Amino acid sequence: MPSLPCEWSQTRRRKSSRICWKSRASPATSSAGAGRGAFLSFAYSIGLGIPFIVAAFSVSRAMTRLQWARRHASTVMLVGGLVMVVLGVLQVSGLWLDLMTRLQGVVANWQTPI
Repeated sequence: MPSLPCEWSQTRRRKSSRICWKSRASPATSSAGAGRGAFLSFAYSIGLGIPFIVAAFSVSRAMTRLQWARRHASTVMLVGGLVMVVLGVLQVSGLWLDLMTRLQGVVANWQTPI
């Protein structure tokens, strides 16, 4: 396992402290070439922005779809609350950690198709 980049810094209160950074690079910043990274960043931006642009051009249609959410707000809140309670029980019991550990094993070697 490669070591994390660290440096020693001097402060007035402490004689020395070690500062380390974790690498949280996305595929766009850690890919092989600048062109691929730029393409992945562009694709991500387009994918993130398109739903907002579509919603802006279809405000009247969006308002009719939001009426469904208004009518069923109590049901949506109840389901959301139940999901939070289930997740809390899973975390307290330790089953959430087991599930995440298994999921990590599944996605550890996954690579972007582009």
